[in-house]
Order: sequence, then structure tokens, then C-alpha cells
Amino acid sequence: MRNLGVVLLTTAWSASVNSQGTGCKPMPKAVDGAGWKMGPPVAINPKDVPEGCSDFEVIIARGTSEMNAVNNGKFGTIVGDPIMGNLTSIMPNARGYPVQYPASSNAAADTKTGRIDVINRLSKQSTACPNQKFALIGYSLGAAVIHAAGAKMPPELIPKVLAVALYGDPMMVSPGGVGKFPADLERRLLENCSKGDSTCDRTGRCFSPHLDYVQKPWVERGVKFIEAAFKGKEEEEEEEEEEEEEEEEEEEKKKKKKKKKKKRKKKKRKKIHCSAKLVHVCKITMI
Repeated sequence: MRNLGVVLLTTAWSASVNSQGTGCKPMPKAVDGAGWKMGPPVAINPKDVPEGCSDFEVIIARGTSEMNAVNNGKFGTIVGDPIMGNLTSIMPNARGYPVQYPASSNAAADTKTGRIDVINRLSKQSTACPNQKFALIGYSLGAAVIHAAGAKMPPELIPKVLAVALYGDPMMVSPGGVGKFPADLERRLLENCSKGDSTCDRTGRCFSPHLDYVQKPWVERGVKFIEAAFKGKEEEEEEEEEEEEEEEEEEEKKKKKKKKKKKRKKKKRKKIHCSAKLVHVCKITMI
């Protein structure tokens, strides 16, 4: 049911991009003045895939045919690039990973490809970098990819994911409804749906609101959510470390007390010296 929902919605999405009904705000204009159009899938540059470890990695699944049109853009013009640009300015140790999937109109196949890549990336990085933490971001079809990855995610990877932020999520209006994440991920989920966005709002009839997420309020909402999740985890880990240190200190105190007690007992212990000739005559001394 989930895949059917993605296919139907992506087909409708493609048809509605350049044909909105009356009462909808106009589509944004491209730099050349032409109307906004859905182009062919955009290949991801392999150089954009980060190597090694970091404190925090944001895994981003872009929308269908979403362009990387901004300077040094890697994650998608509407959501990924604006969020990472703002997030790294306040969290320099954070980095982004663009999900390796075509993001074409072949929604069912691409959702599977994206889902596999998300889980593989989490598994690989968690093995190589045990202390690394993650956030997941999905826009449009990318949101469906994150849903699929969450549903299939191995239990040992779930604690590594501190936040999930979805924008224009087609699963919110799919025939089967929003697919449930595992409970621990569901608690870390932030859904973003602009009023009237036909991709995620059941009462929506326009496509133009689907492009609203590039605007400052939506970007800030996601950035603050992710920052709070990461910093909250840092504080939690610091508290745990402090508790462990206190427990170790307490344990050390207990050991010292035990040693003192042993010394006192040793001092009070009696030593009996018996005569070799008269066994029944013994001398008791304190040692």
C-alpha cells in the first residue's frame, strides 16, 4: 500500500507541477524568467560523499528531480542545502550526506534504492565511527525514502538517529496513511507541511506551497529541531559521564574503607605461641 501511494502521488505531482488550479499562488520563476519545470533526474557527484568520521552527520534525501542549483549545492535546493548551510554555521562539526538515489518519477524503484542506501550508510558509519550520531531529512519523495528506511532499520541503528525531519511528506496523504516509524524514531520525528501543499495536506489543491520549505521559517524550524536533538544528547552524555565519575569515586571510597577495616582487624588478631615441650602452655600476644 505504501509503494502504491508513492507511485500515485508522484504521478499526480509530475502532472501538477506546471498546471495549477485557480486560487493558487503563482509558481516561482526560474532565473531565465521561464516557469518552474520538473527536469530529468539529477546525478549526485561522488565527491559529495564525505569520508571518515564526524560528531554528527545529517543524511538527506532530496525530492523528485530536485536540482542542486545553488553554489556548492549538494543536498537539494529546496530543503537540504538551506538547512545544511544554516546548521553548519552553528554546528561546525556537523556534515551532510546526500542519499545516493535517482529521485526520478520511477517512485517505487527509487524509494527502494534510497532506503537501501540510507541503511547501508548508517551501518557503515556506525561500524567505522561508533560515536557518530545522525539526523535524517527527507523532502517530497525523499520523505518517502526516509519512511521506508525507518520501517526497515535494524534495531541497533535506531539509537544512533537523534532526529528525523520530513518536508512535504507524501505519506501523509497516501492511501495507507503515514507509515509508522519504530516507536523510538516516531518520538524524534518532525513533520513539516505547508498549508495547501497538495503533496502532504489532504485539503490542499495547489503545488506551489510544496516549494515553500526553502523559506526562512521552515528552514529555521528544521535547524533548531536538529540542533536541540544533538545538543540535548551531548548534555545527556555529559550527565552520564559525571554520574559514572561519581560512581567511580564512591567505589574508590568504599575500597579505601575496606582496606582500613582490614588493617584494624589485622592489628587485633591474636597470635598464639605454644611451648614445644608443654603444648597446654601457650602465650597469647596481640599483633
